[in-house]
Amino acid sequence: MLIDGLSLWQVALVALILQLTLGPLLGALVGWVGGHLVERSAQRGWMNPIFQRMSAMSLEVLAFAFAEMVQGNGSIAAFVAGLVFSVQTVYAAKRVPV
Repeated sequence: MLIDGLSLWQVALVALILQLTLGPLLGALVGWVGGHLVERSAQRGWMNPIFQRMSAMSLEVLAFAFAEMVQGNGSIAAFVAGLVFSVQTVYAAKRVPV
């Protein structure tokens, strides 16, 4: 990702900005959309509690992969996706024992 005309520290700064912005943004997007879908499925009885728990892990892996594809930080994306997912799924969280 070397850009002509930029020095090494400028390229490093651009990479850092991409890592710290794209990771959380994609993680929040995946967590929100996934949480919304799981919540709707749980309310309508389309999803068992076991699959609700499995969907949380799947969404974190998906957020990690999406962030890494666009040069974002996958670890931050997975963390943020888990946070947003847990806030989004109020109804499903009541049905799933911890």
